[in-house]
Amino acid sequence: MSVFNRLNYTFNDPANSAIQTFSSNVSNRMSMMPPLLKNWQIQDMGSSNVNNYFQNPVANVVQLIWNTANSYITYNSQNVQNTNPTINAAISSAIANSVLIATTYANTYIYITNRQSNVTPQGNDTINVHYTTAISAGKVLTYLLNQTDGIQNNAPMLGNFTSIMIGNTLNSLYSTFANLTSTFANTINTSSNPASSNISLDNAKALQNVTSSLAYTLHTFPNNDNAFFANSQAIIADYNSLKQISNPGQTETYLMNNFIGTPKLNSRLNQP
Repeated sequence: MSVFNRLNYTFNDPANSAIQTFSSNVSNRMSMMPPLLKNWQIQDMGSSNVNNYFQNPVANVVQLIWNTANSYITYNSQNVQNTNPTINAAISSAIANSVLIATTYANTYIYITNRQSNVTPQGNDTINVHYTTAISAGKVLTYLLNQTDGIQNNAPMLGNFTSIMIGNTLNSLYSTFANLTSTFANTINTSSNPASSNISLDNAKALQNVTSSLAYTLHTFPNNDNAFFANSQAIIADYNSLKQISNPGQTETYLMNNFIGTPKLNSRLNQP
């Protein structure tokens, strides 16, 4: 289906005068314009098939992490313990980390990465990073930092998106977490009160370490991405402020030097 057919234009012009073919000059000028869309975009627009272009590359693994961590809420209510104080401390720490992941960190991570992946619209949230605004800011920042610091890479753009680029790390952590969780579950005796576990010291420490790493990763990366985005916006805002007084003309310079410019501004304008 063509894009024009989607309009369902049905007007019947009895005088045959309203619809006019463009003159050759207009047609030639329009043909010289760069194309607005590629062929595949024209086809998708014609069939109104303009969705499902984006995906969250870490959504599945984070959901698996949440599923596993959520099982620890039961262990927390059972107050699972071990007679060895060191093992017991490791168990308690692993449970606490897992509960934090299940109740807060994993959900926030999916929310942020859905926005970074352009899976969900920006909406009214202007604080948390989103694909459209981060890409726009990143393009401006890339140009600025090339001039100010000689940066010649895409870090000014990708700094907004680190949470969606660590899939391998998350998969590795989840694999270890899932295996140790299965080991832990098989050591729990629920007939005692409180429930007890005879998990080994090595496995208890490993479980504590992996849950700590997961909690840190799921909490830190979105925070860092949001901070990078906020810093990008602050730098761009400063640039926009400076752009107003960049390369002033003779009259502007006269006004600033003699009337409205502060000593700070005038000292800078008069630098060679």
